[in-house]
Amino acid sequence: MFKKVLLFLLFSPFILKAQDCIDSTAIDPGCICFLIYDPVCGCDGELYSNACEATQCFGVTSYVSAYDTNGNIIDCSSVSSDNSICDSINVDVESFNFVSDDGEASLTINMSTFFTSSDFFGYAGFVFLNSDGEEIAEEGMDAGNVYGFGANYSDTRTLYFEEFFSIPFEGSLLLYEGFFAGNPELACSFPISFGLDGSGISLEGQYHLAEEYDYVEFTSDSLFVYDFEEDMECYEYIAFSYLASDSQLVLTSIELEEQILFDYEFSENNIMLMTTEDNILLDYTSFDASEWEECNEDSTDCIISNVFAEAGECDSLGYFMVDIEFDVENPIAYTFTIQGNGTNYGSFEYGEPFYQLGPFLGDGETEYEFAITDNEDSECSDYYVLGTVSCDVISSITNFEISDKRLLFIKNILGETVNKLEPNNPYIYFYDDGSFEKKIIFVQ
Repeated sequence: MFKKVLLFLLFSPFILKAQDCIDSTAIDPGCICFLIYDPVCGCDGELYSNACEATQCFGVTSYVSAYDTNGNIIDCSSVSSDNSICDSINVDVESFNFVSDDGEASLTINMSTFFTSSDFFGYAGFVFLNSDGEEIAEEGMDAGNVYGFGANYSDTRTLYFEEFFSIPFEGSLLLYEGFFAGNPELACSFPISFGLDGSGISLEGQYHLAEEYDYVEFTSDSLFVYDFEEDMECYEYIAFSYLASDSQLVLTSIELEEQILFDYEFSENNIMLMTTEDNILLDYTSFDASEWEECNEDSTDCIISNVFAEAGECDSLGYFMVDIEFDVENPIAYTFTIQGNGTNYGSFEYGEPFYQLGPFLGDGETEYEFAITDNEDSECSDYYVLGTVSCDVISSITNFEISDKRLLFIKNILGETVNKLEPNNPYIYFYDDGSFEKKIIFVQ
């Protein structure tokens, strides 16, 4: 059940780091930074080779680019004496929203400026980095203000997560000038951390969720789910770590890259998980998981997947060949059949990197499709729609020539082998020397 349910809920409160110029807890004596020279001026008035050196090696909490508008290195001591324009920008987290794996998680921040100068951050936007310096979230192009901000300004910004993250979290919020204009230039950095207020509460115990046939066990910091189907023959095992306040529960699965948030109420005999649509009751119970059998995830079913067909180059007659490839697991037979457009193209043995069919007429009208089916399991099948193929040719009529080569078989434009020829219809003649030609017999 927990694997099936992800919620969209408001997550608060948060713990924010103070905006002192040097954060001693962030200093890493063994820091390793890429040897990239992109100098910045720290709020302490010192010049650093790049942002990584400033923040991770020396604990600087805010900085600006060390280049002026002409590309020259500025005097960083002036940044310190001016108390840095970044120190006059206040940023705090308003809320977090968790959504399903089909949507996006988002971070909402409030930002305010407390300077009176004419400084202006044109087309400015925010980007969120994790502790490894990897970008995991940024503002969307649906932002209310993409033109920038200056003195005595306040706004609410929303960043959308593109990568998985876990709580508690530490990272940096970066402000880029030119972000919404497509030419971002780093302006300021704000270190941020957040977690559940009051984390450390334990929900230890065993519970039963009757309506989903699930059994749940909490330890001091982990949650284990025995996820049964209705027949109760076996269970799927799911593990989460969790953090809990007195009213909120956050479940995290690094393996599944999922994070689930519930509001909840805890009593001596049950846990009530509350969602926007329904409440989920976990009744206290006692069970011995060793009495149950875990479902075998190694399927023995025949599976054909990832069918792909690619058209080759057209020949002078307007025909093309097709290469087909696919993946197969646990085939029942040694052979399979390729069909399409009402035609059976024959049986083939598994194991080749690709299979070539044709030739097919590239008339620009026929929609070609190819289905692969195991010869002993008709449900083990998959298909690919190639669509139409257009071959531009000068003439669709070829001359008859006397030749010593031997005719093998004749096919119509759909690739079907024919024994009786109809007048005024095009056919393809295949010969033992590997050649083929298109012929039309006209009868009035």
